[in-house]
Amino acid sequence: LRLTREFGDEIATFAGLEQSIGDCTAIFHVEIDPIEIVVPAILQCASSEGIVYGENAKHESYSGLTLLLSRAFHFYSERYLDIQLPEKATDFRVFNRQILNAITQIKDRYPLLRLYGSTVGVKSLAYPYKPIGTRESVSMFDRVNEGVEIIVASTKHPLRFVTRIGFAVGLIVFLLS
Repeated sequence: LRLTREFGDEIATFAGLEQSIGDCTAIFHVEIDPIEIVVPAILQCASSEGIVYGENAKHESYSGLTLLLSRAFHFYSERYLDIQLPEKATDFRVFNRQILNAITQIKDRYPLLRLYGSTVGVKSLAYPYKPIGTRESVSMFDRVNEGVEIIVASTKHPLRFVTRIGFAVGLIVFLLS
């Protein structure tokens, strides 16, 4: 597909998903995911009737801040948002035709691609593999922004939190004046 301009990974991926044909569709990054994993993951997806997602089997050491933010994000997602996100999940995904048809019918879908195994109520299976590349070019700011985008797009919880803080500050100002 040739898009009219640079739209970003999510929208470009959905354009491809909407045009895909066949029983299963795989999403992978050629610079990160080895091509050898595609066929076995498609076979796993075809026999499971669920979503197959990549799981990083490579041992990676993260900096203290990255590890802390990652664990805080996963704790918040599980505890407050009721979203179970696998910690080692990659962007590699395989969808069967039924799930792909359902995904392409969702109206506000592009920011939530990485959440579908956790939020649409279908079975998700991990496919462990060792990536050939990394997302090193993604800055800490971009990763935090991605996490905030997931939280804001998935729930009303941040709005409730900000409302409570605003109410508390307003009450304190009222009592002090």
